[in-house]
Amino acid sequence: MAQKKKTTAEKTASKEAPKKTTPQKRVYRVDISRTYSSFVYVKAESPEEAEQLAEKSSAAGLREVDDRGDWAGYIEYECFGDEYNDIEPDIGGEDEPDESAEEEKKKAPAVDPAVVEGIVASMVSIPGKDFKMCKFPVTQTQWEAVMGKNPSEFKGADRPVEQVSWDDCQKFLKKLNASPAAQATGLVFRLPTASERDFAARAGAMGKYCRLANGTEITEETLGEVAWFEDNSGNETHPVGQKKPNAFGLYDMHGNVWEWTNTADAQGRITCGGCWYVSAGDCESSNRLHGYWPDDRIPFLGFRLCASVRAD
Repeated sequence: MAQKKKTTAEKTASKEAPKKTTPQKRVYRVDISRTYSSFVYVKAESPEEAEQLAEKSSAAGLREVDDRGDWAGYIEYECFGDEYNDIEPDIGGEDEPDESAEEEKKKAPAVDPAVVEGIVASMVSIPGKDFKMCKFPVTQTQWEAVMGKNPSEFKGADRPVEQVSWDDCQKFLKKLNASPAAQATGLVFRLPTASERDFAARAGAMGKYCRLANGTEITEETLGEVAWFEDNSGNETHPVGQKKPNAFGLYDMHGNVWEWTNTADAQGRITCGGCWYVSAGDCESSNRLHGYWPDDRIPFLGFRLCASVRAD
């Protein structure tokens, strides 16, 4: 019996090259112990690198996670170390952009050089340190100018942006740092570490709050001079810069909104500063709020920019 001829469609299909499959990207998580029950983590790109970090940093555990952060297994170590700071900002990765990211990019405006100029102009050098810090939390105007939309619950151009996650902040930083105007400054914008923010908030104070330019230290009784908190906020945020600055020239370091940092521990990302709905005790310089994960968006949680000299 004569063999049946292939149709044009069948011939075309037979000539098509087999589809390539992209191997799943893996991120290895090295857990570092600060106490017997408190862990923080660093990331590695291979099991070998993770084991090296475990030895170097005295890690308490090595776990493999997928891109969404789901656990896939672990190898344990019996050592101890310190908390981990994500000092380097996300200023551009090699991950293939997904469709939603491409759509966001189309909607978001290019970064206006005037916005960058305003950010740089509002930064102060922190005495004795090698970084700068913005006088104010990032405002809704600044966020919208970079990201194209305003997610805040308490709307107001000069109010701090809130309801932005740590992941959202990384996108903001990535776009800001990639702009020609930002690159021309010679600075890399990032989140402060918890320790950096604590030092900057105190401004030389030995007590629980900050020191003012005249040398006076703020106490719980005088906190209203520098902070919006439960006693005076009216249960909402307020425009930045309305209270007194500390001795370093920084505003709203206590109250108004909690601020994301680049420091993490076993309970999640660390935030500092207090906010509009908490008590005076929660606004102390050393107080750290735990328990929020990188994708959390809360109407009392914003952020402040730091800047370091760009390493080229």
